[in-house]
Amino acid sequence: MTSDTAASDAIELHDENVATELSAIVEQLLAEAKKQGAHESSATVSDSISVEVSARERDIENIAYEQGRAFRVTVYVDQREGTAVTSDVTDAAIRNTVEQAMSIARYTEADPCNGLPDPDRLATEFQNLEQSFPQPVDIEQLKLDALLADTTTLDYDPRIMPAHGASASQTETCAVRGNSLGFLNANRYTVYGRSATALARSDSGMQTDYWYDQNCQSECVESADFIGRKAAERAIRRLDPKPIETGTYPVMYDRWTAPSLLSPLLDAISGGTLYRQESYLQDSLNTQVATKSMSLREYPHIHKRIQSRNCDADGVSTTEHTIIEGGVVNTYLLGTYSARRLELTSTGHAGGVTNVHVETEFTPIDELLKEMKRGLLVTSLIGSGTNLVTGDYSCGAAGFWIEDGEIAYPVDNVTIASNLDLMYRGIVGFGDDTQNRGTFKTGSILVDSMTVASN
Repeated sequence: MTSDTAASDAIELHDENVATELSAIVEQLLAEAKKQGAHESSATVSDSISVEVSARERDIENIAYEQGRAFRVTVYVDQREGTAVTSDVTDAAIRNTVEQAMSIARYTEADPCNGLPDPDRLATEFQNLEQSFPQPVDIEQLKLDALLADTTTLDYDPRIMPAHGASASQTETCAVRGNSLGFLNANRYTVYGRSATALARSDSGMQTDYWYDQNCQSECVESADFIGRKAAERAIRRLDPKPIETGTYPVMYDRWTAPSLLSPLLDAISGGTLYRQESYLQDSLNTQVATKSMSLREYPHIHKRIQSRNCDADGVSTTEHTIIEGGVVNTYLLGTYSARRLELTSTGHAGGVTNVHVETEFTPIDELLKEMKRGLLVTSLIGSGTNLVTGDYSCGAAGFWIEDGEIAYPVDNVTIASNLDLMYRGIVGFGDDTQNRGTFKTGSILVDSMTVASN
């Protein structure tokens, strides 16, 4: 779409009838599946409208308007599963899509673990989680925000060079899920975001970094000038990195990289990994796997959080869970299929976890750095070599070298390595600088010892 078209009054967001319209399509898919002989079926519909404005070198670079609508139907016939996807909602297209799913099911192997959840596990009550705050698309304001973030980045320091620029966006989504057991749920949510990327240059070379923020409420997103300054500041701080001697040191993941430290732990106790026997934490229920000072608790119903949800991808009710308690695995993370494979019960985790909080005794971040004394503060991770079968961990990293509990100089192009079991048991501190942007609410995390290799 051209700038002129996107800037016109033609842009429309969802009206109040969108959930009703999409629910009718889900019910039509389910009815067609029953008509064609499916013993059970499920269907999902997602309709998303997004507008994004990008700026570069103090000018508007692009205005993009996108609307995507996708329909997925899954059928079960004699414990055989078939799935098909379409974006066409005509009667003929719906009929053909179900036919494709039925055809696929006939050629797959029967699996006794296939099928819908037990009816008593399906969600029947749905809180208003306050995730939808729609407002008319203001293209001019999006342009101003993108330009302000971009120019603020460029004006921050003479060492900042033109890079990928900045953007401002607005998205509204309506998703409906239903199945042949009578389950039907519609969910609407909005996402407002701003981002900026900065490129800094000095005699020793160039460094790039970025900053972004997003929220379901537009007024809760960090301001465009703050986004620009933060991106530039992070890039400037990375200039003139120095080499370090390869060795074994304490490693602190800052509050933005700490979630990537915790993710493999939850992956290792997730149903799919467990039933395929691809986890170093096989048969770890009620077993100590991490430091006694750490608990992880999930809060799926927090209001005004993009990640919150009333039910999982199977339609099973979500509830609060203490996943790790005092370092002990308190529950596996199971969807319907993986639970049946393990002869257990679904925990409402088809599609993963949401709103996982680290619960522990937090230490002021300055004190935690002093306790660290000398080591690596990780602020950026590149790639991942995590092996969940063995627990071996290796990742590219950048950050800052710490001497006497204070930042000494930037470090780039290093590899940090260890074993997940040693890392989780070797966590010795949690910073009070908590952030709550994504799946995890956590502050910085200090691991007592890892191999740090200069590349």
